[in-house]
Order: sequence, then C-alpha cells, then structure tokens
Amino acid sequence: MLVELSKVKERVSPATKTHLVRALSYLLLLIAACVIPFVPTATGTPSPTPTCSPAGSPGPWTYAAPVEDEHYGGFMDSDGTFGYEGGGYAFYKSDNIDEFGKFDPVANSWTPLAPVPDLNNCMASGVYAPDLNKLFVFGGERVSLATVVDTTRIYDIATNTWGTGAPMPDVRAFMASGYYNGKIYLVGGYSTGSYAPAFLQTWEYDPVANTFATKASIPASAGFGGAGSGVVNGHLYVAGGRDANNTVIATTWDYDIAADTWTARANLPTGVNVPGSAVIGGKLWIFGGGDPHAGSGTEPTSANKGLRASFNRLLHPNTTDALELYDPATNTWSDGRSLNHPRSYPAATNVGNTAVAVGGYSEIGPYITNSVEINVTSGGCASPTPTATPPQTPRPIPTPRPRPTALHRPAHAS
Repeated sequence: MLVELSKVKERVSPATKTHLVRALSYLLLLIAACVIPFVPTATGTPSPTPTCSPAGSPGPWTYAAPVEDEHYGGFMDSDGTFGYEGGGYAFYKSDNIDEFGKFDPVANSWTPLAPVPDLNNCMASGVYAPDLNKLFVFGGERVSLATVVDTTRIYDIATNTWGTGAPMPDVRAFMASGYYNGKIYLVGGYSTGSYAPAFLQTWEYDPVANTFATKASIPASAGFGGAGSGVVNGHLYVAGGRDANNTVIATTWDYDIAADTWTARANLPTGVNVPGSAVIGGKLWIFGGGDPHAGSGTEPTSANKGLRASFNRLLHPNTTDALELYDPATNTWSDGRSLNHPRSYPAATNVGNTAVAVGGYSEIGPYITNSVEINVTSGGCASPTPTATPPQTPRPIPTPRPRPTALHRPAHAS
C-alpha cells in the first residue's frame, strides 16, 4: 500500500500538490470544528429554576402626599384603584373631623370628597362593597363626648353622596371588619368611651337587603376591640387589640365565614393595639399600633404625677413602627420592613398591592400627624436583568399645627 502511494505521489504535479495540501487543511479544520464541541468537560450541578412566591415581598415604606388634617382614628378602605379615608379626631380642633377624601397612589394625590355627614366617626369601620360600588361606614365615637353610635353610613362613589342604612344591633366603635361574597362582617369592639365593656359578637350585614344577622361569637376569654383584620380566601382574620381587662393582646382569630366557626391561630410576636391592617398577596399585614395608653415611660412616678404624668402619656405613647405579616397557609408570622414614623390609630388599607397608612398618634413628633406612608409589594419572578428603580426621596414630615391649651386623650385612654 505504501509503494502504491509513493507512485501516486511521483505522478502528482506541484500545482496539484498545492491544492491537495490546502484541501487537507480545510478538512482538518472541519473535523476539529465538529469534534471539539462534543468533547466532554467537567460540569457542576445545574442550578434549579428559581421559584416565585405568589405573595411577593414588602418593599420599603415611603412618604406619600399628606392628607389635609392631622388626625388619628380615621376609617379607610379601597375599591382597588383608590383609597377612601375620612373621619377621626384632631387635637388642634379638640374634636372629630368630617374630612373625607380619595387617595390615588399612582398619581400620589388626594381629592376632597363630600364630607362625612356626622362627627361620631372616630374608629368607625369602613368597608367597601364591590358589587354595589359603595363604601359602608359603621359606628364610631365622638371623642370629645365619649359617645358611641350605631349608625350605618353609605357613601355612593358614583354620585359622591352619603346616605344611611339600617342601624347596627347595638352601638360600637373599634370593630374588626371585612367583606366577603356580598356580605360585610363586624366583630367585637367597644360600646362606651372606654375599653369596657368590650364584645365578641360577629354581625353579618347584607348591603342589598339592608339587614343584620348575628353569627358565632369569638370564643375568647374577654371581649376586645382595636384589632387589625382582613379577609383571605373566605376567612376573616382578627389580630391583636385590647381586651376588657385593659390588656393589649397578641391573639389571632380565624373566622371561617362559610362554616360560621372561629379558630385560634398563631399569636402575633407581641401584643399590639389599634394597628393598621391590609391584605396583600394572600397575607394579613399588621403595621403600627402598640399600646398607646401605657408604657414605662408614661407611668407616673414620685416626681411625675397627676397632670404632668397625663401630659407625658399624651405626648409619649408607647407606639410602634413594626410590620408583621401573617401567612394563613403556614399559620406563621414574619417580620416586614418598619414604617418610617411610629403610629397607632392609623387609617389603613391596601390599594391593589400597595399598603397605605394615613395619620395616626405617635411617640415622636409630630404626635398627631397628617403624614401618609405607602409600601408597594413586589411579586412574581424577577427578570434576568432587573431594571433599576430610581430612589424615592421621602417627603419631610409636616410641621404640626399649634395645639389648644386643653388636652384630650385619645379615645379609650386608661
């Protein structure tokens, strides 16, 4: 075979040799290109595809456009696009207010609306009924008179007008509340200008029939009010509050609306009274609150008694900026990002995936505020290369208005 190849080589011309050498070079390159990618190389364990949490994650709290009046104890709910907030108590007026407005978190603006028709509105319960496009506002207290009412107010969003519905079965303020499947639920609360008596009732209101029905009561050892609440998948969750023994509580109660039954769930990490609440991504948010009427820093001492002690309690309540998240799927609480300004008695809701906290009563100045904070929740899987979000500059906290000489404690002060 080698002899035959040598004879062929002798018969090949120089030009032919050149072409053969070039062709052989191309052939070698082609073989290399085809073979090299398939040469096995050492590899690590593949990374799993990231799993998204459907609930998303809370972002930072940022200041939004302030509401007009400094106040605490307003009512609030949302139609999914705007938040509707009104009522509450203002120290600079030494009385409740009838202010009512619409908050647009996208435009970051407030629009004044028809005022609340009465002043018995501090710690009333505002609940939006999507099937009717109306906001229902139940009960409330006139703080300066310690008067609690049984009024059912109905705000028609389409016409910007107020009306009234059937009165509640009894007077109430500081109730937990929520909407589900065409009905509104009102739970617990107080009937006087104090924390006692406190109640455990569950009232079901039918906005179409304009009637109330009494459902199963919470099987707690003592009545309470001032809890945070929200509806998740047909269950009304009620967390925290202050009971008839003047104890700030950490309990979480689960009302199965269809079954009309109450079940105790995991406690809050710590007791909290009059917080804001919202429901985002299948979780109950509890933010702010605290124990505004107690705390070692506000208790009288031998050198700090009487009016001075009351004054310190007024200006330095034991409030918090904490955010706690309850996940019904795991029956667990987890910490979220803190508010910028500690506040109890905030009016609060969620507008879509944005939590909103309006006004409130705080341990740091301004003690009664008109500041507003929002928290936009992120959800779903992130893009491979996320787009950076420009940092937001917080609005300065507004300077408080001058206060009158007369001092008023928030409702239900001990």
